[in-house]
Amino acid sequence: MAVSVVPQEEINILLLSKTGAGKSTFINAFANYFKYNSLDDEISGEIEVLISCKFMITDDDYKMKMITIVSEDDENEDENKIT
Repeated sequence: MAVSVVPQEEINILLLSKTGAGKSTFINAFANYFKYNSLDDEISGEIEVLISCKFMITDDDYKMKMITIVSEDDENEDENKIT
């Protein structure tokens, strides 16, 4: 007897952690992972920004730089507040 399984159209994922842990960055990375078929496609395409976020990187001279990514559609975020 075969059992037919209908896939769900929507999945809810709850991300819990303290401020600055990378939840928004993870969500944006996750969205871009599904948007492009390969890393080369992603590099030449537009980044998908679902949630405004910021993070620090260290350049080749070991200087810290703040990277800010602002969503155009996010009415709750004021890009002047993200520095």
